[in-house]
Amino acid sequence: METIAEPVTMNFTSRPSALYTLWKGFWSGGKKFVNNTKLPALGISWQDIEIDRQHLAAFNEVCDSGSGDDCNLLYPYTWIYACNLRILSHKSIPLSIFKMLNVGSKTTLYRRIGTDDVLNLHCAISDQRFVSRGLEVDLTSRIESENDLVWENTNTFYFRGYSGDNDSNYKPVKFDSLPESYEEKQWFLPARNGFRFARIMGDSNGIHYSPRYARMMGFKRDFAHPVMVLAKCIDLLTQEREDASVKLDVLFKGPLYYGKNITLKFGGDGRNTRFEVYCQGNGRPCIKGALYPLK
Repeated sequence: METIAEPVTMNFTSRPSALYTLWKGFWSGGKKFVNNTKLPALGISWQDIEIDRQHLAAFNEVCDSGSGDDCNLLYPYTWIYACNLRILSHKSIPLSIFKMLNVGSKTTLYRRIGTDDVLNLHCAISDQRFVSRGLEVDLTSRIESENDLVWENTNTFYFRGYSGDNDSNYKPVKFDSLPESYEEKQWFLPARNGFRFARIMGDSNGIHYSPRYARMMGFKRDFAHPVMVLAKCIDLLTQEREDASVKLDVLFKGPLYYGKNITLKFGGDGRNTRFEVYCQGNGRPCIKGALYPLK
């Protein structure tokens, strides 16, 4: 593959602006991706992150994901997701952030993150591959505290309409079926928090808070950012766990619409937990995942 730019690291002292990312994505998304193009190892470095307790409380409130001084497993998404979007909107990336889907995520918590931790974040494009009818791009984020790796994530974004030679060595995430005896939790997903959570996440995509825009993009209406629902699921699944380090693998399969009941189905052996998340009116899971201890 042909490399289109030298590796670049952008340095930040605060979270990238969602509105500026939107503007950059609008002006950079017209470039043409050539099938033999290798994306640059573009990255972001953000040092000395201090946890804003009010921001953490707002995340917990909107997600209904508990409280306390320990961060939810997915709270660091509020830092990395804006960085992921800024990288993909960079002028050297010949892809449009308006035509992509976040289809999967792998997250590892090496130790619990507390509100007194001072953190350093680095995220970068780590891989790309052709899959059925499109291109997948991985961005890997690493968060350290005092030079110790405490949290790691790889987000996979899918861009439809590109073709090339599939990577024969790539093995996509696959999950076993749910156990025959599984438990269920159900709750109602209101529409009132869509815009608020977009601000918490640093994600300005209108499909998560504008019914009209979401319909323009081919959806029934606006729907929740998957992290908003998944954070509550993780809180429910970890209430009786004492693991200080865990790993979470998920696939995002469909929209979780506001104004619907959400059902979490889960089961396992006490250590490894398989789960699926359903949206009322859709018989197929919208999120499929597995949660298990690191050790």
